[in-house]
Amino acid sequence: MRETLRFVRHYARPYFPRLLLGLALVIVTVQATAYIPRIVQQTLGEIERALATTPAGTPAVVGEGFLGQQAVILLGVAVLSMLGMFLMRLIIIGVSRRVEFDIRQDLFGHLERLSFLTISKQRTGDLMSRATADIEGVRMMVGPAVMHFTHTALLTPTVLIYM
Repeated sequence: MRETLRFVRHYARPYFPRLLLGLALVIVTVQATAYIPRIVQQTLGEIERALATTPAGTPAVVGEGFLGQQAVILLGVAVLSMLGMFLMRLIIIGVSRRVEFDIRQDLFGHLERLSFLTISKQRTGDLMSRATADIEGVRMMVGPAVMHFTHTALLTPTVLIYM
């Protein structure tokens, strides 16, 4: 396990600043996503207060422009959340694709340097498996796995705190 992480770290190191930017966008996305129910709660609370203080038979009046203001805030936070999620995915999955490309380039270079005798002793299926499935597994670990794990690990406590 330690060797695998060292291997992945070697290939991910050049892209570490981008990966940090992607993880920062995970934090922005989590905060924006978790704040949307709070905006709805505030809006419904204000409507409920207006209904409770209005005498029966008269229309309830919510503060002037309050609903429009809340709608604009809600739209802004939703756009921030969507934009953050788009950029987060673009950056983190882009990094994982670059890591995958670098590993494939190194593997191909290594295979080219091997002698025909060495290559002929290997089964083609084993070589193909390493060239496809194993490298794709590394890509999935560097990209989507890190992104989804971090997103879930941050979203759960954030939502619980907001609740």
